[in-house]
Amino acid sequence: MADKAGLTLIDAYAVARSGADVGHPSAILDFEGATAAVGLGFERTPGLTLSLLEIRNVQGTALKVAESEDVTLFRLTLLQGTSPSPDHGPVGLHVERSGRVAITGCQVAYAADTGILVSDSHDVALRGNQPAASGVGLQVRGSERVEIDNHYARYNALGILVVGSADVALFDSDVIGNDGDDSAPAGTLAAAVPPHVGVMVLASDAVEIHGNTIEDNPTTGVAVVSVEALVALGLLGGDHGLEFDGYSETVDIHDNLFMNNGLAPAELFRDVFMLDPMTQLAWDGVVDGAKDNGDGHLNLCIRNNGDADFVDFDALGFGAGKSFDLAPHDCAHPPLPPVDVPSGS
Repeated sequence: MADKAGLTLIDAYAVARSGADVGHPSAILDFEGATAAVGLGFERTPGLTLSLLEIRNVQGTALKVAESEDVTLFRLTLLQGTSPSPDHGPVGLHVERSGRVAITGCQVAYAADTGILVSDSHDVALRGNQPAASGVGLQVRGSERVEIDNHYARYNALGILVVGSADVALFDSDVIGNDGDDSAPAGTLAAAVPPHVGVMVLASDAVEIHGNTIEDNPTTGVAVVSVEALVALGLLGGDHGLEFDGYSETVDIHDNLFMNNGLAPAELFRDVFMLDPMTQLAWDGVVDGAKDNGDGHLNLCIRNNGDADFVDFDALGFGAGKSFDLAPHDCAHPPLPPVDVPSGS
């Protein structure tokens, strides 16, 4: 559907039956056997509201919203099957080239590539969603001013991926047990990055990660990496097509609880960097030497994370100069301002 303003789709029966606190939709759209590239698609639909709907078994993307402002997506369930598989639809929920978007209380599972994908968008508030059992649970790509809070990302091959984005805050969330099969199609970014990481920050600036529980992710809890490192390690080709500054800068990781991460790291870290077990936090050590960082505004800051250990694994030196010293990262950046987008209902 395109070029409609103020459109609302809501499971009125569920609301009438249980009121606004209903937890599960009763309106189910099942695309089993269909060949649609998109189950439900909306383009240029300002003021769109979708609430209390369930979409299942779409061969392509289950729900896509593009080029729309002031969008509310509330308590949606998007299931791309009943178990992880590379044959499932690639994406559960995709918001693209949109702004002032609230995605609240949605459950997304079994997408081959990414459960929830926010791309090329601005001012997006993701609150209380549960991305599970997908290639990547939640991916923020090429976007600005994004807030992720009160999430439960579990059983994905990679929990949360922030790539090519700026001003992204992740807080008060649980990123636990992301040890699922890597079902992402070959040639995708989700398939290229090492699996079983809780949170990966790739080529992104001004990212704040605080107040989270990050636990039982076999490779590491949080990894901060650059495009240059992925190319050097052969994970991305030189023609990767990622059109943004390839460095992660001004990242602040503080006041989180890390437990039991890095106990069964991906082969790359075992065989190339001789890290087995891995640390709770990891950085590739890559900086842009052409930029002036005399005041430290580009630094990776890590503090107040209990006894969580850390490694600069020196990706460009293939581990020759790796360091476990956290002292250079004992710093702080100004907190990111909140994203002012109503959650809706």
